[in-house]
Amino acid sequence: MRDLKFILQQKYETSRALVIGINQYKSVSPLGYAVNDAREVSEILVEELGFEKNNVTYLVDQDATRSNILRSFLRFSNDDVKVDDRLFVFFAGHGHTRSGVRGEVGYLVPYDADMDDYSTFIRWDELTRNAELVRAKHILFVMDACYGGLAVHRDLRPGSSRFLRDMYQRFSRQVITAGKADEVVADAGGPLPNHSVFTGHFIEGIRGKAANEYGVITASGLMAYVYSKVANDINSDQTPHYGQFDGDGDFIISVPVKETVEKDGTKDTDELITIPYVDEVRSSKTTEEKVEYVKELISSNNSQIKLHDFAIEEVRRFLSATSEDSFATSGQFSDEEFLERISSYELHSKDLSMIVACLSHWANENQLNSLTKIISRSCDRLLESRGGGG
Repeated sequence: MRDLKFILQQKYETSRALVIGINQYKSVSPLGYAVNDAREVSEILVEELGFEKNNVTYLVDQDATRSNILRSFLRFSNDDVKVDDRLFVFFAGHGHTRSGVRGEVGYLVPYDADMDDYSTFIRWDELTRNAELVRAKHILFVMDACYGGLAVHRDLRPGSSRFLRDMYQRFSRQVITAGKADEVVADAGGPLPNHSVFTGHFIEGIRGKAANEYGVITASGLMAYVYSKVANDINSDQTPHYGQFDGDGDFIISVPVKETVEKDGTKDTDELITIPYVDEVRSSKTTEEKVEYVKELISSNNSQIKLHDFAIEEVRRFLSATSEDSFATSGQFSDEEFLERISSYELHSKDLSMIVACLSHWANENQLNSLTKIISRSCDRLLESRGGGG
């Protein structure tokens, strides 16, 4: 894909979008603001971001069936979609997650979904796999739904800077979701009336609050902004998940109109942009990579703080993945459900268990504090459930 850089233009040829919002489901509980979120986003694309109205597909409520959504998305695989186009996909509705043998599988819930029939859902990876058929160099998925199973990465580091023209010439597939598998979308109470918490902050971001010092708004900047705002909103119990699942470019949302235009009519896009990152960046390392990283930190007496921070981050990840919402401590479970719960718990605790094993075997006296912290923090929830009485 890197060779593609040399044939891509430093601009977009056509801007296209698929916008979906579902309030009233055929057989699933309704939502309050999904359609309003979709309507507002659709209007912003056309009225403020330069999308042609006939290039924006708008599906709400009964029109947002599984077949219509997939048909509309695959429509972008046609030959009239060019390599220098950009594609924006917005979904506001229910999400769902199921634990599989290899981890979580995330789903979008269309209008006609049957919650007892997974074949009526839309697997998230159906979209990612089919994105390979779309020639547009930049695709951004914005999902106001909570679900798991996203395999994304964030290769750019805090403070990374690139020229805007370089972003235009790099392939990218990016996504941000409102929350993770064990979270519920806050369908009200956000910064804007009649909008969800997630979409409210998203709208404020694309209208300027996510712009960098030059007034440029990129997907990376917008995602970092929304992540920080939603994660810290008093009305939200969500932590958005975001990153790239393919490529290393960046979807350009808006660039300030230049006051001066070169004689040939082209605008100067040779601007340096800084990629903003929130303080808390989730790791995309595999278990093996995490083990090697911990060994590296243990081998250096100067890495005690880094070791402590990494250990605490892994504890947070473990506690989030094994919260009461996902692993209720009371109730009746069939043998199959019980075995599935054990398997899922082992999967979520694997990374932390390996880190504990490394620390137990190799940590010196000064580094044992990190091991103690892991054990004490991991047991906090158990002590709370017993009322602190022991």
